[in-house]
Amino acid sequence: MNLEAEGKLKFDRRLYGRDGWVSQEELRAELERLPNVAEKVRPPDEGDPSRAREFEPPSETR
Repeated sequence: MNLEAEGKLKFDRRLYGRDGWVSQEELRAELERLPNVAEKVRPPDEGDPSRAREFEPPSETR
């Protein structure tokens, strides 16, 4: 496998469990490089009102 392709797959979650694929130090360093996007999280009840649908209970037709 060429180095560019391997670099793209190195931290793929599906391959993480392989023995010797990624060391703990490499994984820790990669996770520290990820941006912190916690401020972008919005509670579900504060969603965009224009996209909200009104709740309609199922009709009871039998």
